[in-house]
This record gives sequence, structure tokens and C-alpha cells, in this order.
Amino acid sequence: MRSSLGSGAVYAGTMASQRAITFLLLPVFTGVLSPAEYGRLSIALSANAVAIVVFAFGMEMAIFRAVVHLADDAEARSRFVRSIWTFLLIVPLVGAIVVTAVALPFLATSPVLGAGELGLAMLAAALYVSATTLPLALLRADRRLRDFVAVNSVATVTTVGLTLILVVVVRAGVTGWLVGVSAGAVATLIAAMTIVPYRRPRPFDRSVVRDTLYRSLPVMPHFMAMWSLQMADRVLLAVLVTTSAVGIYSLASNAATALLVLLIGINQAFMPAYAQAGKLGSSTTNLHSIIKIQVAIISLLSLACAVLAPVAINVFLDARYRPAAGLTPWIVLGYGFIGLYSIPMNGVSLTHGRSRRIWVVSIAAAATNLSLIYAFVPLIGLEAAAIASAVGYGVLLLGVCLYSVQTRSTISYPWKSMWAVFTVTTPVYAGAVLTVGTTHLSDLLFRLLWVLAAAVGIWLIVDRRSLARLRNKIASRNLDYELDSTHSSTMGATHNKIIEDPVVRGVQTGPDSEAGLDSSETRQPCRSGRDFEVV
Repeated sequence: MRSSLGSGAVYAGTMASQRAITFLLLPVFTGVLSPAEYGRLSIALSANAVAIVVFAFGMEMAIFRAVVHLADDAEARSRFVRSIWTFLLIVPLVGAIVVTAVALPFLATSPVLGAGELGLAMLAAALYVSATTLPLALLRADRRLRDFVAVNSVATVTTVGLTLILVVVVRAGVTGWLVGVSAGAVATLIAAMTIVPYRRPRPFDRSVVRDTLYRSLPVMPHFMAMWSLQMADRVLLAVLVTTSAVGIYSLASNAATALLVLLIGINQAFMPAYAQAGKLGSSTTNLHSIIKIQVAIISLLSLACAVLAPVAINVFLDARYRPAAGLTPWIVLGYGFIGLYSIPMNGVSLTHGRSRRIWVVSIAAAATNLSLIYAFVPLIGLEAAAIASAVGYGVLLLGVCLYSVQTRSTISYPWKSMWAVFTVTTPVYAGAVLTVGTTHLSDLLFRLLWVLAAAVGIWLIVDRRSLARLRNKIASRNLDYELDSTHSSTMGATHNKIIEDPVVRGVQTGPDSEAGLDSSETRQPCRSGRDFEVV
């Protein structure tokens, strides 16, 4: 568990670093780019995001699962890695050229996205897929944390550094941003080939590529729908509202994107455990501790972002972007649903390997999102788009849970602990919103205190031993009080009454009194024959 948490912190921190730095630089970028320019940039980056999905052919999950299962066959694993990486070095680049050539006549006079901007977005997507899809999956599967950090650090430093120079110093606008992203992808590819040396396959194994595509392509509609949930709303908004309004909505989404990247990184740290649980003879009950920790982290990070981001937008960003503050909490809620969705999705895809028809769920979620945007944004405005995003991700979470039941690919959940976490975060959010404003730096500090209170509550829920010790101390103090306030003749009756309480009895002194509870996740039997669980 500690190993998973440590690697989770590394993956999440590394993957979120670029987003976090970009977020910290938003006051600089929003001072240079107008909302209209920011809207154009968001559309270009949406095209880049969908190209990454298409050019990767949904292979990431299939690659990760394959390298885990081929760990004991070095020759087969090497053949797999060489052939798949060769495919991903050539095909995405060809795809970028074809897409740009086909779209060129339609974008010649477009006020929203230029042909050159689309070409840069496609080039950056192709290079990014070549640099990351296989190398990062391999490094995660092998738990090579330092190498994983090295590749992502190169991407972060070069991309953010060049973007800052080209946009802020050179004032190259949207084009400068896309050039920085493309150059960062080139540097990432060089770093990946250095850390995971590329060797040409001899011969190229077509069957390996064909079998991997056979597994990954059915998931493509799912990834496309996920892109639609995350990015396509801005393309639709460009038709319904002004480009400046798209820029405001994009900034609200970007203010929460660091959360999304963190949640993805945390999930990637736990993915090997879900894959191992799918091996013959393993039990999904072994995942209880991981799921409990994962739910706790997802809930706390989502709460922190929803509570703090609106204040940060109002205090630190240009006044032109302040309408984004009211949109961010809804978008954060949707990203929280994504974090929770990853748990049953891991069970479906990694533990049971039954994700071939999961695209039905994601398409339904994307259709819900876009339909709500089309119907209500003209009537209500941008807030309707933010709410539609949360609803769409909620449909995704519910749908994948139902899909796991229908395909018999469920995993065992620690429901009691999960609900306990939710009962902490929900009232804390309400308390922070109802008692603290969003316009001053002091509001940020007071809201942070609410988040810290939630962190303590969640820690007590997750760390069952600490909670058991706390209850034991409370029981001891109550006992001392009663002993001081009553005659010595009543001491035995009071002590026996406390011992009969099943919750307190589970943490009485004895050989395991320091731990409070056994380290097992299963319930511990009482002497009376009943079960109890301190959560």
C-alpha cells in the first residue's frame, strides 16, 4: 500500500506539474491573450486532443496490460515493444499530414482556426503520441519512477519554457503556443528514446500490431466520447456563443484541469494492482485498501479544487476572466466523477478485460453532455455548459457501474468507508461556500481551513487504526470521569458496561491495543458472535 501511495504521488505530481505550472502562469497568459484569443487557442487544443486520441488508436491500455502479462517472457516482450513503437512512430505522423491536407481548403478563410494552427496542432499530437504512448506505459508497468519523472520533466520544462517565451516575450499568440507544444513533444520523444532505447524490430511483427489493434480499436469510440466530454463542448460553444465566451469557459475548465491530471496520475499508480488482481487465483477483495485510499484522495482533491479555484480566479487573474469563477465548481464536480469512474473502469478493463462494449456508455454520456449544451446554453448561458459537463460525467460513472454488473466484471468495494468519506466532503463544501466569500485573499485562507478540516476527517476514516486509538482514548477519558464522579462500588459495573459496547470492545487493551485493529480489511468477530467494523 505504501508503495502504491508513493508511486501515486510521483505519477500524479509529475503528470500534473505542467498543468500546475501553466495554471500558476495564467495571470501572465491572461494578461497577454484576450478572451477571444484564448477561445481560439482552446479550439486548437481541442483539435490537438482529439488527434492524440485518434493517432494512439486506443492502444495505451492494451499496451499496459500486455507488458504486465509478458513480464516473464523477455523475448516476446521485446518483440512486442519494438513492433508497437515502430508503428506508433510512423502512423501518427502520416495521419497528421493527411488530416492537415484534407482540412486545408476548409480553413483557408476560417476566423476561428487557421490552417497553419491546425497543422501545428496535428504535428504536436503525432509527436506526443510517438513519445509517450508506449514508453510511459512501459515505465509505469515496470515501476521505473525516476525514468518516468525524467521523461515528463523534459516535456514540462521545454513546453512551458518555450510557450512562455513565444507567447509572453515574442507575443506570437496562438501560433507561438502551438509551436511551443510541438517543440516540447520533440524534446519528449528524444528523452523517451534515450531512456527506453528504440531498436528497430527484426522483423516487424505484423501479428503483434494486428492483435493489439484488435484489442484497442473497440475502445476507440470510448476514448472519442471521453474527448467529447472533456473538449468537444468548446467546439459546440463556438457555434452558440462568442469566441470570448468560449475563452472564459475554457479558462474555467483549465483551472480545474490540474485536478483531472492529478486524478489520472493517481489512478495510473494503482493500475498495476488492478491488473494483478485479474491474474488467475487472485481476489478482488485484495483491492479494498487501494479503493478506499483512492476514493479518499479523489474526494479531498476535488473538494479542495472546488472550494479554492473560484477565489484564485477572482484574486489572481485579469478581471476579464472573472465570470469563470462561477463555472469552475461544476466542472470540478464532473472531474471528480471521472476520478470515481476510473475505479470500476479499472475493474472492467484491467481486472476482467471486458471493455469491448464500454463505448456504448461513454457515447451515451457524451451525447447527454452535448445535448444539454445545445438545448440550454442559448437560454441560460455558460453555466448551463458547466452543469452539462457534470451531468455527462455523472452519466459516465453510473453507466460504467451498470456495465460492470451486466458483464459480470464487478470488483469488491469497501462501501462503508466510501460513504463515510462522502459524508465528510459534502457538508464541508457547503460550509465553505455558505460562510466564506470568493473575492479576497483572506477568503482563500479561510476556505483552506475548511479543506484542512475535511482532510483530518478523511484521514481518520481511512486510517482505521488512528480512529480506533482516538475512540479508545475517548472511552478511557469517559471512564476516568465516571470513576472520579462515582463511588468505588460502582467501578466494576461501569467498566463492564463499556466492555459490552461492541465498538469499544474492538479496541480494548490487550496484545493488539496499540494497533487498535487487525491489519486485515475483513471484519473482526466479537465474542458475542456479531460482527463489527470500525471505519
